[in-house]
Amino acid sequence: MRTRVLGLVVAGAAVLSVGALSASASATSTAATPTVKRNMGSCSSRGDFALCEPKGATLNKPVSIEAGVWAAPRQGITGNWTMVCTRGTSAASKSGTFKGRTTVHVFFKFPFAHPDSCTEAVLAELNGSGRIHIWVTGKRVAP
Repeated sequence: MRTRVLGLVVAGAAVLSVGALSASASATSTAATPTVKRNMGSCSSRGDFALCEPKGATLNKPVSIEAGVWAAPRQGITGNWTMVCTRGTSAASKSGTFKGRTTVHVFFKFPFAHPDSCTEAVLAELNGSGRIHIWVTGKRVAP
């Protein structure tokens, strides 16, 4: 009985050490690049079918860009967006539409991987009457 328990303990320790090595290797290979979150713009408006468009701001070395739309009272909204990015001497754009019931979050995809900079324009409109607020935030590679 003692030999069997000792064998299980040794086998368990081997599995744990292999698991620890595997976790350590995967943590090293997928280490996240440090990022900084930045407010890229916001706007507010009120009234029947109120709309607003934050002034576009450029984000250097972006990792992600997203927008949020809030309304009071909670209601449906429609909107569109355009993103222009550069990488070296190349530039590309991407655009799209969105709709939903507030609060809505839109996550944008870059026109190409690892851009040097991107500028985002977002416009949203209420489907009824009330207040609307839009904010655009981005994460960039930390300096």
